[in-house]
Amino acid sequence: MFDRIVAPLLVTLMSEWAIGWLFGFRKADYVLAIFAVNSITNPLLNYGVRMASRAGIAFSLPTLLVMELAVVLAEAGMYMMALSATRKGRLAAFSFSANLASFLAGLLLL
Repeated sequence: MFDRIVAPLLVTLMSEWAIGWLFGFRKADYVLAIFAVNSITNPLLNYGVRMASRAGIAFSLPTLLVMELAVVLAEAGMYMMALSATRKGRLAAFSFSANLASFLAGLLLL
């Protein structure tokens, strides 16, 4: 369980929090939003990857990138709802940057 659920979530939380820090998102509401959003999307993404694999769907890097793009868009929308005082473009850029960092950090787990 740790290697399939907890480890990827921890890598995601730490890498996306670090990118948030670089974006200046240091106040409690930002940190809480980052942790809450990723606590939803990361397990769902990992579950989707696992279920696709079990269903015999040929899994490839393009498939994973499409799933990651869906996560970027979903997270950007959630951030825009949770942090409405922050410019939407900044939140979208953060979502993309944070997910890129998280994706690259996750490759280390493979």
